[in-house]
Amino acid sequence: MEKVRKIVGHATIAGLLFTTTMSPLPAFAEGSATEAAITAVDTEQDSTASDDKVQAAEENTADVEQKTEAEKSSTADVEQKTEAEESPTAVENEAVTEETPPTVEKEQLDSNAAVEKNNMTKAAKMATVEVELAGITIQPETVVYGEASTDSAPIKTFTEGTSVKVYDFSADWYVTTANVVGTNQLGYIQKSEIDLITSTPVKSEGIALKDPTNLYTSPMRSSKVVRIYSEGSLLKYYTYTSGWYKSSVNVNGVLQSVYINKDDVEQIIANPVKQEGFAAKNPTNFYASPSRNAQVLRTFAENSYLSFYTYTSDWYKSAVSVNGQIRTIYIHKDDVEKPTTNPVKQSGIAVSNPTNMYSAPVKGSKVLKTYRPGAKLLYYTFSSQWYKSTVTYNGVPTVVYIAKDEVDQLVNQAEKEEGIALLNPTKLYASPTRDAKVLKSYKPGSILKYYSYTTHWKKSYVTVNGTVQTIYIHKDDLEQSNFSNTTLQGLSLRSSTHVYSLPSRDSKILRDYPKNMILKFYNYSEHWYKSYATVNGKVVICYINKSDIGEQRITVYDLTLDQAVNMQKNASPVTDKDAEWLSATSEQVEYYLDPLNFQSNSDTYLQFLILSHPAGTNATELNNRILYGKGVLAGKGNSYINAAQTYHVNEIYLISHSLLETGNGSSKLATGIKVNGVTVYNVYGVGAFDINPDYYGAQFAYEQGWTTVEKAIIGGAKFAAEKYIHAGQDTLYKMRWNPDAMNTYGYASHQYATDIGWAVKQTTRMSQMLSTLTQFTLLYDIPVYQ
Repeated sequence: MEKVRKIVGHATIAGLLFTTTMSPLPAFAEGSATEAAITAVDTEQDSTASDDKVQAAEENTADVEQKTEAEKSSTADVEQKTEAEESPTAVENEAVTEETPPTVEKEQLDSNAAVEKNNMTKAAKMATVEVELAGITIQPETVVYGEASTDSAPIKTFTEGTSVKVYDFSADWYVTTANVVGTNQLGYIQKSEIDLITSTPVKSEGIALKDPTNLYTSPMRSSKVVRIYSEGSLLKYYTYTSGWYKSSVNVNGVLQSVYINKDDVEQIIANPVKQEGFAAKNPTNFYASPSRNAQVLRTFAENSYLSFYTYTSDWYKSAVSVNGQIRTIYIHKDDVEKPTTNPVKQSGIAVSNPTNMYSAPVKGSKVLKTYRPGAKLLYYTFSSQWYKSTVTYNGVPTVVYIAKDEVDQLVNQAEKEEGIALLNPTKLYASPTRDAKVLKSYKPGSILKYYSYTTHWKKSYVTVNGTVQTIYIHKDDLEQSNFSNTTLQGLSLRSSTHVYSLPSRDSKILRDYPKNMILKFYNYSEHWYKSYATVNGKVVICYINKSDIGEQRITVYDLTLDQAVNMQKNASPVTDKDAEWLSATSEQVEYYLDPLNFQSNSDTYLQFLILSHPAGTNATELNNRILYGKGVLAGKGNSYINAAQTYHVNEIYLISHSLLETGNGSSKLATGIKVNGVTVYNVYGVGAFDINPDYYGAQFAYEQGWTTVEKAIIGGAKFAAEKYIHAGQDTLYKMRWNPDAMNTYGYASHQYATDIGWAVKQTTRMSQMLSTLTQFTLLYDIPVYQ
């Protein structure tokens, strides 16, 4: 169609839209004999099934088949147009019924001229008119507006699927004419509501994606379904709009136009490319048509090497022998592993005896070269199971493939390591293969030093018969050391917990510890701790098996929970409600007294935390994550750690206690009170009796000589340690309830508080502090009543 490139006004556009004839699409006339020859037809004329049978019988590889003369006649080659093709299509004729007849009468032209005169302002805004366009409406109701704005008055509406002729007007609007009460009026349609019909239809092929895939009488899903096809069926059609294809089928002997939604079809690749890959599933299915619902013609084991051609975005096409016949088959892309498109150069050692270089990535293929175990190899990544390399074969550089299970990857950078000999004996080999000569061996528990070498082998040096030789140790014969110099703590779990001279239970026992004793040690390996023990007056290195160490101990008391509740009731326990202290009921006492009411994954479990040993925290973390901005306590992390180590008290408890008592380091006692001209500090509220806490707390600090915040932190820790923690009350629970006293004397005594919730209330702050730290050890003592 000739393009018109000029600025025009209302009348000119009206003239273009009201002209006598409109050029048809240069494809075919609906219902014509030519259309029948070049469009896809139904089962009777161009069925996929019959085509596939012919193709399957004729093809013996996955190469693209040569088109037969019959196929050539049905392709999209340009045919000689018949007289019928030169006439408008049926759909176009239907659309014209709402437009001006072919001959425009003088009165109508005069009318249009009048419209033009009354809309000069509108005409001045008209855009460049290029070419007449044909399209279909895609909304249930497409509105034609009097102006190029949705705020203007509608002059007409079209239902979905109506054919319309339009001109380009702006980025968002088309201009058209609409027959309104017998008169053609200029109007505007939003571009988003029109799907343009292509002016140059192209013949294509695809496969049905749905089961069933529908062929409609018009390009909308609400129209009548003329024919259905099963998933994977081959369909032939022409491009029509951005959302629809157009074709024709034979219905009761009459060729009828049909429309296929693009979402229902997967396009066949026009120029297939031969590719290779590997079966990714076990089994990997080969289908009779490109559908997982199709018949499975053959299966291959996982990692089988495959050759095929591209077919659609989701399917490959090839040919295999089935019962002695060559059949076309289809493979889903998800069932195939493709070789890497970005190969990476790597190096390793041969581990098989021999290690083969294959002509194809198949172990049954021809072996072009072999290498002995331990030989260094260079290669590139290829697939999950294969490497690719090049060797000289018959004097010519030749591509070869190496199975990954015959190669051990070299590490990028060797690092010095340490580990424990596990086997009896643990062998050291002359080359990195178990078939190599054994140069030396060690007993279990021996500590060996070596360098990382490959994924499965370590490399080291030993003296054999006075000569230093390179040796190799298999990683499965070692327990790798991951030593850390962070001090840890744990509870001895056995009645006689041994520490050994080497990390092996077969080694010499250096010392025994009783059950529930807190021990200090360092992490050494997966199953062993490293520590120090005094043996015959000498400090020696020792090792503790991790299964002999735990994080909590159980303390069993010879009294029932009911007995304990009755004893506590006689001690006048209280609980707070609405800022008022009330006598606690037996039920309330029992809830807080019963350890079973507090789960190990809750904050409240921290009331059972053993406070008689340091937590092993880091001063920098304490300062930056807990004490920052906490008044006079800020930056005092080292002071708390010194206090914890000096008096064997958990520093997390000390910090929590002091933050609570000093209002985060801002109370008068914390910031300093003068007594007899000397400024003293009290950060734990020690001796601060309720009748006058500042006076009595300052007097106590003066008597203790706490003239700096540091002295108050360390000195106060001594008081807490001596009066409670090292007096048998080394958990918050014991400080509040003192079950040892109840068990020994038959009544409640020496309890830190009368508030039944006191121990639990301390745990929230402690949990918040611990959540900010990365270095600490927590040990628990769980009380058990009869």
